[in-house]
Amino acid sequence: MGNGKLVQKLFQHNLAAIDDMVKRHCATANGNVKKCDSRIAVVENKLKIDLRVVIAEEANIPETTEALRTSLIDYIQTITGIQVSDVSILVSTEPEKKAEA
Repeated sequence: MGNGKLVQKLFQHNLAAIDDMVKRHCATANGNVKKCDSRIAVVENKLKIDLRVVIAEEANIPETTEALRTSLIDYIQTITGIQVSDVSILVSTEPEKKAEA
């Protein structure tokens, strides 16, 4: 394996680890986040994180997303030492499950 391919493989492995950290943080940082899918990209040596989240129907969307964005940036930068340039969050709500009679 050439040196360039080895570096690329290590880089992809690290992005996968960061993606796992992002998903774990989403699952535990805010009780209003019910589901989280993420995509990580590197732009100009900084991380760009795109999230698709399902939040509880009763949650305040602006407060929930801002709290998640702020805590995620702090968490990832602290753990990895890599700057996060942007966290974009696409939100949907989960319909309430109907009780069976």
